[in-house]
This record gives sequence, structure tokens and C-alpha cells, in this order.
Amino acid sequence: MDKFSDNYSHKIANEVVLKLKEQLHSYESYELLGNSYEIFETPNKCYAINTKVRVDAGSNSLLRTNEPIIIEFSNIEDIELSYINVYPNRKDFPYDKLPHINYAVGEMPPSLCLTRENFLDWYAEHNFDDFFKLISEWYNDAAHGNLIKFKEHDAYEPFRASKTGIILFKKPWEDTVLEKKKHAGSFVYSVKRIIDDCEAYEGTIGSQKYEGDSLGILLYRNCAIICKEWFIQKPKTWGELLHFIKENGFDFNIKNVRQTIERHHLKDIKNVFFQLAFVRPVKVLNKNTRIDYLYFCVKYIDVNTNNTEGIIQEVITYDIATKDLARYISATPNNISNKKILILGCGAIGSKLAYHLYRSGICNLTICDNDIMESHNVCRHALSNWDFRSSKALLVKEQLDSMFYHNNKTVDAITENILTWLPNQNLKEYDLIIEATASTAVFRMLTKVSTKCNVPIARFALSDAGKIGLLYLNYNRKNLLSDYHIQIALESCNNEDIRKWLQDEDKYNYDLIRVGEGCHSNSMILSDDTISTHCGIASNIIRNMFAKPAQENKIYISFANIEYIGQVFTDVIDLENYTSITCENDISWTVRIKSDILTEIRHNTKVAGRNETGGYLMGSIDLKYKMIYVTHNYTPSHLYSNETNLELPISEWKNEYLKVYTSSNKVIDYIGDWHSHPTGTLKMSDTDKYTCKEVLRDEINAKIGICIITNKKKTLAYLLH
Repeated sequence: MDKFSDNYSHKIANEVVLKLKEQLHSYESYELLGNSYEIFETPNKCYAINTKVRVDAGSNSLLRTNEPIIIEFSNIEDIELSYINVYPNRKDFPYDKLPHINYAVGEMPPSLCLTRENFLDWYAEHNFDDFFKLISEWYNDAAHGNLIKFKEHDAYEPFRASKTGIILFKKPWEDTVLEKKKHAGSFVYSVKRIIDDCEAYEGTIGSQKYEGDSLGILLYRNCAIICKEWFIQKPKTWGELLHFIKENGFDFNIKNVRQTIERHHLKDIKNVFFQLAFVRPVKVLNKNTRIDYLYFCVKYIDVNTNNTEGIIQEVITYDIATKDLARYISATPNNISNKKILILGCGAIGSKLAYHLYRSGICNLTICDNDIMESHNVCRHALSNWDFRSSKALLVKEQLDSMFYHNNKTVDAITENILTWLPNQNLKEYDLIIEATASTAVFRMLTKVSTKCNVPIARFALSDAGKIGLLYLNYNRKNLLSDYHIQIALESCNNEDIRKWLQDEDKYNYDLIRVGEGCHSNSMILSDDTISTHCGIASNIIRNMFAKPAQENKIYISFANIEYIGQVFTDVIDLENYTSITCENDISWTVRIKSDILTEIRHNTKVAGRNETGGYLMGSIDLKYKMIYVTHNYTPSHLYSNETNLELPISEWKNEYLKVYTSSNKVIDYIGDWHSHPTGTLKMSDTDKYTCKEVLRDEINAKIGICIITNKKKTLAYLLH
């Protein structure tokens, strides 16, 4: 058996031998090492040992039961701090049949790729003992075909190119086409140099225009031919490449190249890039297809004159960054990648969301904002440099449109005032609207105009000096956007974190951020890293919001730096269902009553039979938009009632009122009563009117309230003012 180590120098100074043996002494009882190893110097000017590893190899295995190996140390002073390479120590080792093997460097054979992470990072947390075990595991996995773990959906190890200095950028769209090609063929395309100070080229497959001084030839086979090899020993000359092409079943005729050159009058062709496409058993690592490539660069003069001794170079390739590649490496669901998204607001929040989404492959964006860049914006905005007094929306559009190589322009910028632009738009053309203005006025306007369409809405803002990120997801109009504010107040009754947040809101002055306000001022105290933390969470939620076919409206609250710097966590809140009732005595007012409360009071009415029943109501009143929310109902345990009269005890109610009022940070307040009319009309009686007048005067803080009158099937609301 020919060994690589036979060719290396074994004339080692005694002090080197003693130093290395001293460190290896404690491992000589290991079966892997034993005491029969030799020490020698490698062509890398490092010291190494040759030994064997026992392998559980069957009769049909590519490996032997005792595989000779070389262990090379970069530092013999301390092997625990050394970079260590492991090489198979037989020249007939089946390199081509096994993955996780590095390309050969210098005069050394290919080494084993033992870890998927950087070896130094792995070895920093392990010792030489662990390293021995790793070698044994690699060989035994190789013997049983488990270096790629198909049962665990492992991706296929791609071809590895030696570092020749030539780089070719390619568009990944061709891969999915080749996966379905049932016949062998070839395609000649243009290759142009794109960077002057190094050999970097771009292959423009699909273009009819030939530029530069190079051509590319894409060769492909029948997609049913599966390649499991890795071709560690690759062609080095034009003659070897021709043999390799023929041996692997590619259809190639040099006449195609010559005809292309003549037809397009190309005179100065210097290089020909050969792109050989192979189909792997499963998807290739870091790709979304099974197509893997080998690339070689040949001097055209060698091709044209058939100089079989002409030296060729292997080429390193990179997929050009596209939105499809961005979507794949970000694991963005396909059902949102082509959605048309409107982003209202292009400040710190809106711009960061736009960048996060775009970098995730969600590129069909319309950004609306009439604001301009000021000098302080660079401290928090996604744009890393500022063009003073220029439109934020236009600057972000320019940056995003140039992010991906040869990208179609998919970002629109609207520089009009949102409040005047929004009402005149057909919002149905969008698949999602993101409101990122932190403006209550815009939020109110969106609430109004969105009732005409059923486009999902995501509203994101910051609060509590940046400690809170607030994301409203409104998939449907079952909930009004104003319902979300009320839901937060309700949650504060049972959630200490939310209650503390709402209490803190009352303490802030205008130099600190509050709910409904943004980062507009250069005196606003709010850091970029805090904004980015919340925006990253919000973007991730938005990116996955269409993952399920049926979605419910939700609130996401991200908390940062609450108990200590660096703390981050998120709460998810489901929204209550509401029923809208127009006030009988003033149709400009609407009552939004929780649906379960409406069901409850009708049920209590049914149980009470012919006797009247009732209870106290708590909620919130929006004077500007004439909306009354009913969120709490309290029915005392002991009622005094008959068929015509009802008396509600006060003692129990006072305790309940104070508990809800305080825990909701005074948002949920007493707003009126409800009672039943089990028989007869649901109109207010004279007694009802008199009682309500006293209640409004003496007990309701807002000086506006409601009276709800119900029977088993129907409920009416009356405005008290």
C-alpha cells in the first residue's frame, strides 16, 4: 500500500521528537494512537504522526478496517492550542466518493473536513481527546454512508473548488430550469469582467448581447443522471477537461463556440468558461435546488487550436444575490414574497422595516412619506449616510433598488402628505398595509379609509422610552383599529408588565417617546439599537403573518430592557370580539360592546324571567370619534327586583369599580348601567330617564354615558348626555 507519509522527511531532531512524544504520552493507551506511531515533517513545514484508525467497515465498504492517517500539528509546543489537520495516508483513498473532504493544498493530499464550523472555534471548546473521537466518528460515518445524514434532511455537500483567484458570479435562476432538462445539451453565453483589480466575472446567461473578452459554455446532461461523486482530482489541462466532459456524458462540440464567435463577429475572445451542471440526489447545501456545478477557465487559443497540454484553471463561483436567494436564506414563506406591501412612514421605524423585509426577499414595496432627511436622522434611520433635505422615501427606494445585482426596480416612493394621499387611493391593490408613522392622525385616517377594504393592516410603534414595541395585526375588519387600544387597557388589569408600562406613560415629558409618537425630534431620547431590536421582532412577525391560511387579529408587545439592559421578550394578545350598536337617541354615536358581555346580559335576562335584572357597565368613551366601548359588566350577587322595579346594591360594586379603574390606569371607567325590560317596549321609561339623569350627574366622570335596555333577543343603547 502506497502511503503519502513515505515521501516525507523522517529525519527529525531529537528535541522535537521528545517534545511531541511527551505531549502524546497520555494518549498512547488509546486504540487510535497506540505507541507505534512515527514522527515526521510535512511539506507544510509542520510536524506530524502517522497512525491508524479502526473502522467498522463491511465487506462492501469503500474503507478498510484499519485506515492509515496522518495527524499534522501546527504547534508542537502545546497541541491543545495547535491547528490540526487529518489526512488519509493511502494514495488510493476513495476521495471522489466521499463528502466533507477539503481540497488539496500544496504538496499535501486532501484533508478531512471534520467539523462544519470553523475548526479553531470547535477546538477552542474541546480537547485532544475529543479530537480523537471526532476522527473515529468521521471514518465510521463514512463507512456506513452517514457523512450526509439523509434521514435528518441533510443537504448535499457541494463540489469544492481550489482557490485559483478566478471568480465567476452567476444568476441562480438557471438551476431550477436544469433540474427538469431531460436531454443533454449546451448553451453559449456572454461572460464579462466586472472588477478590474481581480479576476471577477459575471455570466449573463439569457442575454443575446455579448460583451467583454470571454464566453461561457453551459453543459448539462439528462436530469435523470444523478451524480454522487465529488471529483477531488480534477482536470488540469484542456485535454484532461475534454476527456472529463466526454467521460461524464456531456454533449459538447467545439463548433458551437466557433459558430457563435463568427455569427456575432467576436474578435477578441481570450477565455472560455466551462460550466458543467450535475444533478445531486437532494438539494445542495446553501442552495434551493439539486444542481451543482464545476467551472473551469480555458484560454481560447488552446480551445481553438486544440492544445491538449494547455493549462486550465478551476473557477470559484458565487450566486448573484437576488430576491429569490434572499427569500431562501431568510426562510421567508413563499406566500408573502410576492405580496404588494404599502408602508406608510419612512422614518426610523418605517425604513428599518423596509430594509428587513427587502433583505428577506419581500421586494414589492410602496413607501409613502413626505418627510425629508435632517442631520440627526442618521443616528436612527436605516440610511447610513444622509443627503440633507432630500426625500426619505426616494433615498430608501434608491438604496433598495440597487441592493440586489441587476435587480428589477420594484420599490415605489410616494412623496405626498399621507393624510391627503391616503383617502384618494384604491387600497385594494395592496396585499398588506404597514402603518409605521407613529402618528395618531394617520392612524385615525387609516381606521376610517380601511373600512372600505379588507386588506390586512400591520401598525407598529414604540412606547415607554423605547422599552415597548407595539405591533397591531389586523387581518380583517372584525376588529376596528381602535379596538386595539382598548384591548391593551383590558390586558393591564391582569398583566403587571403592561400595567407598569401604562403607568409610566403618564410620567413622561415631550422629550421622551410615548404611544403614538415617533423619533421626529433631535431631542428625542431613543437609541438606534433599541429601535432596531423592536423592528427586527416586528419584521419577523410580519414576514410570517401569512404562514397560516386563517389568521386572527392579534397584538404583539415586545419588551426591551425592562428589568435589566439586554432583556427582550414578547407577549401575544388575542383581541376580543365586539358587537356594534347605534344609539337610539343619537345615531352619530356607536356603542362597541364585547360580544360575550352582550351574550351574558341576554342570558341573565332570560334566567330572571319576568323579573327585571341588570348591572353596572365599565368601558371607555372616545368623545372625538363618538365611540363608547363596553368592556366590563358587573352584576351584584344580591339584586332587589320585581316585574317593574330594579335596585342595584352599591357596596360590592364600589370594590369592583376601584379594582378595574386602577389596574387599567384609569382608562376603563364607569359609563352607565344596563337593565332588562322582560315584557313590553325597550324604550326608556320615565323612571329610566330620571335615574339615568341622576347617575350621569353624580357618578359618571366623563359626563357622557349609556343606558342599555335589553330583553332575551334584542338590545338597545341610549346615550346619556
